[in-house]
Amino acid sequence: MKLISPEFLCFFLLVLGLRWSLPRSWRTGWLVLASYFFYAWWDWRCAGLLFAMTCASYLLGKAVSASARPAARRAWIAAAVLLHVGVLCWFKLSSQADSVDILRASSVAAAVLPLGLSYYTFTSLGYVLDVARGVPAAGSFLPYCLFVGFFASITAGPVGRARLLLPQFAGDRAFDRVRFYEGLHLIYWGLFQKVFVADNLGPIVVTVFDLSAADSGLSALLGVYAFTFQLYGDFAGYSNIARGMGKCLGFDLSENFRLPFFAQDMQEHWKRWHVSLSEWFADFVYRPLVDLPVGYFKFFAAPLLTLLIMGLWHKFSPQMALLGLNYGFWISLTIFIKLWAIRRDFAPGPRLAAALPWINRLLTLHLVCAGFVLLRSHSLDQAAALVSRVFSAPRPTPQALDLARRMLFFAGPLILAEVVEYRRGGAGSLIKLPVPARGLLYAGLGFLLLKYGRFDSEVFFYSKF
Repeated sequence: MKLISPEFLCFFLLVLGLRWSLPRSWRTGWLVLASYFFYAWWDWRCAGLLFAMTCASYLLGKAVSASARPAARRAWIAAAVLLHVGVLCWFKLSSQADSVDILRASSVAAAVLPLGLSYYTFTSLGYVLDVARGVPAAGSFLPYCLFVGFFASITAGPVGRARLLLPQFAGDRAFDRVRFYEGLHLIYWGLFQKVFVADNLGPIVVTVFDLSAADSGLSALLGVYAFTFQLYGDFAGYSNIARGMGKCLGFDLSENFRLPFFAQDMQEHWKRWHVSLSEWFADFVYRPLVDLPVGYFKFFAAPLLTLLIMGLWHKFSPQMALLGLNYGFWISLTIFIKLWAIRRDFAPGPRLAAALPWINRLLTLHLVCAGFVLLRSHSLDQAAALVSRVFSAPRPTPQALDLARRMLFFAGPLILAEVVEYRRGGAGSLIKLPVPARGLLYAGLGFLLLKYGRFDSEVFFYSKF
């Protein structure tokens, strides 16, 4: 069941109607049933894996919480890590079995990667690790099932955290008209990001990345920009739709994007992009590495290792490893420069200080775009060919001008909205516009959606991870 389809619209309206009309004692069970129905629609066999992982993590969380002896506690934590990481790696590797020697040697058949496996694995493993750090264990099983398998977020996040979501799923939440309106706003805006921005930029990206339309360096560069905004529109669009559905049903899911293109360095970028996953890795990988008593080198090695793991989480491939190391290097360099400036008591002059934030933002944007070439390319050779084309003959050919026109038309409204949100105080501030301005905004988005929206898109880019 595709998220943007008549079938899903009917499904969501039914879920929403019964959510607020059923007796309170039935509501959690109804949402769990609906979530498993949604998941089983894709592949009923994988619903069994979801349920098994949910049961295992629930029991492991109970065991960790009840363990009085540190040794037993550590053993249960190790069991949780081995189970979750093992299942995730097995499916990731087996879905790539045609290119992984170790699996070919052991005659393991290729498997389809279960929908949302990474997201519910991180959610359930994070729950056990949070319990180990003092977060109360789930009191009952049904709310925990909803926490792990909530249909709005299971496909591509946001990654749920126990301290934020478990109290909401376990509590008796009353209907809130303001939250419901905020949810509708997020769904509408997310739909625009996906259907108008991302899915119209997709054909541009396809033609440029296979080099059929990259007749000059400018064409290739515009293709890289187009993919950056396609990816952002696609992923942020899904996150906003998921958060919007959550709010309509009475829940506040994690914010996943915080105006990432206004980041002044790579370290800040990862605090603004895919926030729920970045915070998960920061809590459970980066900070434990930084806490190791191995000297100052850990401050530079920890980002490299953390981002390498994040890169390989996308796919076990050379370009994904290089993607992670690339971003990890720039974060390490950022930390080095900040430490150097503190030790030397360096302060830029007034003119440089005024210009530096925007110089840094422009530089960070291009470093991010360069990394995304690896994310979109099928191989290192394809990425190298595109980068080589970017630096060759950057002339404004007719094809390049046509690409620029189309990209500006489809990405322009998103860029304008981001600027407005930045100037008004941050992500999500569009909903705080005055009523007349908000009415014009909704009417304009509706016109663009109906006239230019591509409602035939297949899946969201990040659902395959």
